[in-house]
This record gives sequence, structure tokens and C-alpha cells, in this order.
Amino acid sequence: CATLSTRRHACNSITNHARRRRLEQMRAFSSARERARAAAAEELKQKNQRMLLYGSALAISTLALCYASVPLYKVFCQATGFGGTTKRA
Repeated sequence: CATLSTRRHACNSITNHARRRRLEQMRAFSSARERARAAAAEELKQKNQRMLLYGSALAISTLALCYASVPLYKVFCQATGFGGTTKRA
């Protein structure tokens, strides 16, 4: 039969091993979480850049259409003979 001190030593050894294993698992989980966060941050950055591109293209298109509206209206009036005036019935 083993003595009390031998049993304690065996229990402590198992407990320490379990603690070490749990710590390693936590570290692995933590690094996986860090990788997931980094991937999510990168994806968010790409989405933000895409939205900036779309917003800029929309703003530039709107300004270009406003700038070109007067010459386009003149071309429309010349082609249709409308002349830009309203007609009364």
C-alpha cells in the first residue's frame, strides 16, 4: 500500500499535467481567436475600401452628370426642335 505522501505526489503530478494541458489548449484557442480576429479585420478593411470606391464613383458620376447636363439639354433641344420652351394648348 502506498503511503499518503506518495499518493499526494501522484495526485499533484496528474493535476500539474492537467493544468499544463489546459494551459496549452487555452493558448492554442487564443492564437486561433487572434487569427480569426485578424481575418475579420482584414475582411472589414477590404469592405470599407470597396465602399469608398463605390461612393467615390457615385459622387464623381453625379458631378459629371451635373456638369454635362446643360450641353446635353442643348443637344436634346436641337435634335427634337423643342427649343426649351413650354407650349400652351
